[in-house]
Formats: sequence, structure tokens, C-alpha cells
Amino acid sequence: MWSWAPPIFEKIFIASALGAVTSYIFIPLTFLCLYNLIKSPNISRSVYFSLSLSGWLLSHLLTLIIFSPLLATFLLVYLIKSKKWKKIIKFVTISIFLCLGLSCSYLLPAVYELKFTHYSEFVKHQYASQFVPLKRLIYSKWGTDAPGWGNNSVSQQVGIAQWLSVVLAGLGLLFLRKKENPKTSGN
Repeated sequence: MWSWAPPIFEKIFIASALGAVTSYIFIPLTFLCLYNLIKSPNISRSVYFSLSLSGWLLSHLLTLIIFSPLLATFLLVYLIKSKKWKKIIKFVTISIFLCLGLSCSYLLPAVYELKFTHYSEFVKHQYASQFVPLKRLIYSKWGTDAPGWGNNSVSQQVGIAQWLSVVLAGLGLLFLRKKENPKTSGN
């Protein structure tokens, strides 16, 4: 269902943002590799985690930046539960350094040349325009300009199938909750 969501169409057909779309492969892969590393910390799982993290970073750094708080929260929740937290931190640190080493040919020039771009202006403008009203998330016209730029801004709708899946998931959770907590009879 994710592959035919309107935002993915926009990324592929209007923005031609292959890196952003490719980065979506690495989101679940990185979480899976981190989960496996947490469950059984060793050097091979550390390498897999660093490879998935590097793939994510090299495909679209901004997506990694957006998801990094969620990734950190995921790690912290499992660290709190785990008795082998020191070993986990050791191997996660190794993974991060491996990732930085694998991607330094991209990161170092990107950080150095940031001052020669309009990045800060673009981010300031985009931040305010990305918070759209619920009406635009449900339906909005398809345009070709970036949101907040020009008169023909691109659609920011989530998609009918995606909204239906949220509703069905909510109904499913309500059904499961009622099934788990049946009312006891007055015996």
C-alpha cells in the first residue's frame, strides 16, 4: 500500500527524488538490523547495522535526520529493558563509526559545501509550509511547484487507501480490545 501512496507518486513523478524513495527501503531494514543487534550483540550484526545505516545515509540524509529521534528512542527503550546494555552500546558505537567511515566520502564534502548552497533559506521556508491543514491531507489538487512556492503547489494528500487502512486498523484495535476484556457476568 505504501508504494502507491500519493506522496510516493509525487517523489517519483514530480520531484524525481530517487534518493528519497530509495531511502524508504532502508527504514525498516535499519530498524530490523538494530533490533537484531540489540537481541544478540556481536560484530557481524554490528556490520549489518552499519551497512543499513550507511545505505540510508547515502541514499537520503534528510530522511535519516527525520527518523533519527525515532531510531534513538527505539534503542533507548530496548537499552532500558536489557541487562547487557554495556555490550549493546559498545556494538552500536562500533556500528556508528563504521557507518561514518563508509559514508565520509559523501558527508565531508556535503558539510563543507553547505555554506555555498541555499539550504538554510530553503529549510526556513519549507518548515512553515509543510504544516498543512487536515483538509489538504485528505484532498488537494496536483500541482508541480514545491509546497509554499508558486501558485501551483504539489498535492500533500495522504491518499484514500491510506486513510482507510488507518480507520480499519483503529477498528481492528477496538475489536481486539473488546475481545481481550470481555465483561464478566454477574455470578
